[in-house]
Amino acid sequence: MPSTSVSAAAVTSASLSQVWDRFNDVGTWAGIGLAEEVFDPEFVDGRLAGFAWTTRAAGITYRGTAGFTIWENPSRLSFDLVNTEITGTIAISTTDDTAGTALEVTVEARSVGLLASMFFPVIAQALQNGLAGQVENFALRLAADAGSAD
Repeated sequence: MPSTSVSAAAVTSASLSQVWDRFNDVGTWAGIGLAEEVFDPEFVDGRLAGFAWTTRAAGITYRGTAGFTIWENPSRLSFDLVNTEITGTIAISTTDDTAGTALEVTVEARSVGLLASMFFPVIAQALQNGLAGQVENFALRLAADAGSAD
């Protein structure tokens, strides 16, 4: 089945600790990679462990689940996204930056269903064209959210 991998970087003015605090909020993950909407968070020992998500493709809304596979505060995390048509991984590395926190985001997506495989070139192109903007918006949201928490 077809697959793609796309990376983008940005810097947020939020501190490293503020960023990692926000990573524990399910709402943080809306609009990154495949996940358009996120809800139904699952917590284990006070840390976000997973959530439900949806995305639209070819006029159809697909619901899936996400589960964190790596949570190494303050340097990197990763979670898997799974639904009947597309699976993927979102990996984020974070480092201190003079302006706040540097973010490196990698999204991998794989078609697992027949419908998604037919539309996968469109999905892959959307990720290629859109991830940089998604990551920039993510960085801005993290900074705005960090500012409102102070």
